[in-house]
Amino acid sequence: MTFTVGSPALVAVSTVAALGSTPFAEKFVANLDLPIVKLLNLALYGLSFYTASQPGRIDGRQNSDDQSDEKTQDGDDPDIQDYTRRNSLFAPSGWAFAIWALIFSGELVFVTSSALLVKDDSPITPLYKAVSGSFMMAQICQTLWTQAFRPEYKGGLIYISSILLSGIAIALNQAHAQFSAVPSVLKKYQYLLYFFPMTLHFGWTTAASLVNWNGNIAMPKNASPVVVAYTGHVSALLATGLGATLTLIRRAPVFGGVIAWALAACSTGMHERLQGLGKDEDGSDSLDKPVVGVYGARLQKWLCGIGAAISAAA
Repeated sequence: MTFTVGSPALVAVSTVAALGSTPFAEKFVANLDLPIVKLLNLALYGLSFYTASQPGRIDGRQNSDDQSDEKTQDGDDPDIQDYTRRNSLFAPSGWAFAIWALIFSGELVFVTSSALLVKDDSPITPLYKAVSGSFMMAQICQTLWTQAFRPEYKGGLIYISSILLSGIAIALNQAHAQFSAVPSVLKKYQYLLYFFPMTLHFGWTTAASLVNWNGNIAMPKNASPVVVAYTGHVSALLATGLGATLTLIRRAPVFGGVIAWALAACSTGMHERLQGLGKDEDGSDSLDKPVVGVYGARLQKWLCGIGAAISAAA
């Protein structure tokens, strides 16, 4: 087992350490001096942004012309397009990923504006420091995810990326629970500068982790069409439940809006897939046949579409 930068062994060990530290991050960071908290927020955001901009990830390779039909040497692994587009039923249309630009730019505003505006005697300082602990863990998990979501992670290693995306959502859920519980403490501009970007990030990674898990389950060439279909259906119901429940309990319409955005994209993704299908040569409906990525697609389209409407209306 070798531990080089980006190696599966190092990323796996770092993942365990990051997830194990997440429950304790808030209290630890809350006891740090304010300048250190600000510096760590800036540094970890910068590291996450830098690693996200590096080439070689699966989501970066999937659109390149020279990779579109590439098959891996391992017979158990499909090509990149199978993983992200063809097999999974919880696969959003490409337009949905534009939200990343808003997330990264918004969190850049958060780390820079808070570094300038939050003072030791500011009423928001205790909340800022507590939330920063979870924000930092989310940035660490995202940095690790950029290393794990790569073609060289095969076999059981493909699940590391899903675990890390779930870890981002868990960390940001801690942050979201903190600032949504004290709306009276926040001025409107403070929410927009500091916590609106985190809410976007929380909502999107909640949905993206489900996308990643579905991709993992649909990835093997011997994947069961029934298992893939029901995984997609359960994911649509789970995303809808989370979107509506947290929106109502925490009075967080932005979170519900992001979940609605993701589910709408998954619905249009299924619509696009269905448009390319029709009758087979024998006159039978190809949608009725047990084929991975096709079986259950019609129901998935409606589950995601209805879920998007419910999350948006919550």
